[in-house]
Amino acid sequence: MSIYVTGSSMAATMFQPLLVDLGLSIADIGWMSGIVGSGAAIIGSLLAGGLIQPLGRQRALIIFGIVQAIAVLALTLPAMGLRDPVLLYTVSTGEVFARSLASTALFTVMMDKSRRETAGSDYTLQSSVFMVGHHVGIPALSGFIAAALGYTGVFLIGFVVCLVSVWLATQVISKPYSMPNPDH
Repeated sequence: MSIYVTGSSMAATMFQPLLVDLGLSIADIGWMSGIVGSGAAIIGSLLAGGLIQPLGRQRALIIFGIVQAIAVLALTLPAMGLRDPVLLYTVSTGEVFARSLASTALFTVMMDKSRRETAGSDYTLQSSVFMVGHHVGIPALSGFIAAALGYTGVFLIGFVVCLVSVWLATQVISKPYSMPNPDH
């Protein structure tokens, strides 16, 4: 579960420094990431909440994970020097929107994988593992990766990690959680 957000998180971690390097002002970056990005995240979560049931959990994880991977791949466009403000807003907002879709689907599955009698503890543990994938590990090292491979390299690695995570997520969700039998 922690890897499902790792590719997008490592890309998002380096997108703001890329915007600085492209010459955007702090106010522009704040508006793009804060106001517009937060709005996109809210819309993505709400949309995912309405689509997960009709799509089914596994299909939602796959579709939203692929959308997330495409959004991460789109971040390579500004990394290759395309600076059009509409493009910058589109890829920035698209990545946050896609990450919200994917995260909402993952959170739903995490709830499904929680045992009724210990749901709070189970979900808390899963959320902690999610946060490790979101903030620690590869995302924490993304600056070093960018120094070695450039922004495009980070975004391409993030794209591959997103695709691998979609496959891994399908392996986890396809196995139903089985409650231990207290009679044995």
